[in-house]
Amino acid sequence: MYVFVAFNMGDTFQLLRDIFTSDAGSFGFVVAFLLLMYLVVYKATKFSSTMAAEHGVFGKRVDRIEDNTDKIKEEIMKLRAVITSRLPLTDPYLQAQSPMRLTPKGMDIAKDLEVERLVIGNWEGIYAFIDKNLADKNAYDIQQFCIEQATINLSSFFSQSDIEAIKAFAFKSGRPVEAFGGLIGIVIRDAYFKHKGISIDDVDKFDPDRSRG
Repeated sequence: MYVFVAFNMGDTFQLLRDIFTSDAGSFGFVVAFLLLMYLVVYKATKFSSTMAAEHGVFGKRVDRIEDNTDKIKEEIMKLRAVITSRLPLTDPYLQAQSPMRLTPKGMDIAKDLEVERLVIGNWEGIYAFIDKNLADKNAYDIQQFCIEQATINLSSFFSQSDIEAIKAFAFKSGRPVEAFGGLIGIVIRDAYFKHKGISIDDVDKFDPDRSRG
């Protein structure tokens, strides 16, 4: 079965992406979550067994476990990004209908977080990064990319000092930083679309879910 050959991190993320882009909907979410939990348990068991069998290289085993833990955390963040971009209903800051927009609550958070100011202050790097990775992509691809990158790796868009400010805001709000990835991604999308003269309505033209409908 596919699940038993998907232990490579890249393959696992691709599997989860395939599930979320399928027509299975919420069922896909359950399957993806179970697969991720299976992966975590499998990896933990595998490394525990390796440690027990190789006492002489305990330090190396610890390093490998820490590295593996970092990879699992990265996979979880990627999964969250996919959930947000494919199922905005799970994000209180994004409207569910396509093309995605901020909810009133999302607008308030964006204002409190000063996302527009952060985007303006880092605009040259943001614009170059998106252009480098999505020069020939459509509006839907750009939207998904902005949300995923803002959720997975804020350093793609912002300076370290700005990231620390976002982390401080998240800590004060009692939420993980990744929870704000969707709204940050949408603000960046809007700024990029405006600069490029892209209509937000173009997102629906290339949305694979709508094209199937």
